Amino acid sequence: QLAEKTESFSFISVINPFHYELYFKVYSAYNGIAEAQLIDATGRCVRKKMFDVKAGVSNLTIENTLNLTPGLYFIRVLSAGTVLQKSVMKQFHQ
Repeated sequence: QLAEKTESFSFISVINPFHYELYFKVYSAYNGIAEAQLIDATGRCVRKKMFDVKAGVSNLTIENTLNLTPGLYFIRVLSAGTVLQKSVMKQFHQ
């Protein structure tokens, strides 16, 4: 019997839309390093941060997003050859 395939690295949640900071949770089957990139609609990386991820769920944050132009962005997270990507929206600051 085949075991069910489980993702070894995946998004659990992404707080969307975001304002001052972008919060997200990832699940990892292993301890390791992840690189998160916040990419604008033109494909330019506007924020980059390295994280230590532990086996299980990690709460991660990209800070200093207040001065980014409101609009569509992509959060891309790379770890051990796996690339996760999700679209996120930067809202206008009230």
